[in-house]
Amino acid sequence: MSPERKLERLCRRHRVPLSIGQRLLPLVERAARADSELRRRLLDVVEATLARDAEELSHAEHLDERCLIAVASKLHRWSPGDAPPRI
Repeated sequence: MSPERKLERLCRRHRVPLSIGQRLLPLVERAARADSELRRRLLDVVEATLARDAEELSHAEHLDERCLIAVASKLHRWSPGDAPPRI
């Protein structure tokens, strides 16, 4: 499997956009040329990094949602339990 394909699969597994994971391609390429022990360690680093990226993306999305709710409640006298405001 090519390093590019391997990275695509890892990104998909961790639900991280390939555009974010692309910076890890040199590590995956190095892993493809390495002996089995170094390959495993490098891919562990890539996996851990993608897991952290996924967590950060999830946290950012949650914060975005909280900010939108806060702004909407101030601008439209709306709270999350109310029906959507009519514009």
